[in-house]
Amino acid sequence: MGFHACSFGTLLRRGSSGPSFRFLRVLFLLLFLSSSVLLALDTSSREPLNLKPGDVLPTGNQWIALPEIRADDGALMSFNVLSMRDRGLLQVSGEGGSPVLQPYFQADGKQVPFLNPAWELIEYWIPSAHLTRMAWR
Repeated sequence: MGFHACSFGTLLRRGSSGPSFRFLRVLFLLLFLSSSVLLALDTSSREPLNLKPGDVLPTGNQWIALPEIRADDGALMSFNVLSMRDRGLLQVSGEGGSPVLQPYFQADGKQVPFLNPAWELIEYWIPSAHLTRMAWR
């Protein structure tokens, strides 16, 4: 079985200069649903992590891998998905070293910095970030 790599640029819609937001929304929804199910369980184990600047968090399952989640700001640098159609692994990376997805939050119409959150692992493999700013959690 060979590997089929693709760059972020191949996920562009025809005649469009932006990424396929439908694809990114589906990816985000899958990640959110899988983590929210475990967050809803009070019996799940949680392990706090002590991370240093520049550390990355890897995670994944049988179908998707998130090998580089930046601990400093939660940015997703790349991800891999298993493709039966292409009979291999597809990798999506940000263009020119930029992240594929960059989380951000807004309060009262202003962007709130998401820097140096506290991280923990749910069930020993799902990373979860927590950040408190201006009485927001």
